[in-house]
Amino acid sequence: LSPLIASAEPIVLIRSGEPEQAIELCERVLDDFPGDNNIKFHLGEALTMSGKYAEAIRTLRSRDVSTADVNFMLGYAYARNGQYDKATEVLNYLLEKRNRAYVPPAMIALIYYGMGDKDMTLDWLNKETNYFMLLFGPMRPLWTDQDFAHIYEFLDQDPI
Repeated sequence: LSPLIASAEPIVLIRSGEPEQAIELCERVLDDFPGDNNIKFHLGEALTMSGKYAEAIRTLRSRDVSTADVNFMLGYAYARNGQYDKATEVLNYLLEKRNRAYVPPAMIALIYYGMGDKDMTLDWLNKETNYFMLLFGPMRPLWTDQDFAHIYEFLDQDPI
């Protein structure tokens, strides 16, 4: 089994609001593929959903990628862990990067959400055009928040 295929089930569990099961599965997959950055990302995402922010930060920073220290999910984990200076550093990096490359608005919104800034979260989510980007696990509470209903109305639509 490849780690890419193995990452499909944790993604479903995360999107379904089952982060504890996703954590267990990601940890099992990491036993077989200890350096897999994709699985580590999803483990970090699930850990944030479970409120295990310090562990999520360690996991996300352990990824062997050039942007490990400025990843949007890491920015969210920093914010939720009360490390607003570090969250702001990630946020500023992403905002600056938007001047030269595409950064999905939902990534920026997630950090604002972690910081508790509902207005900026809404502002950035209103700019998002890719529905998939709206489905990060930590955003699940927004799916039923009336202030965000117009953004997430696509979840109630029949896909056929």
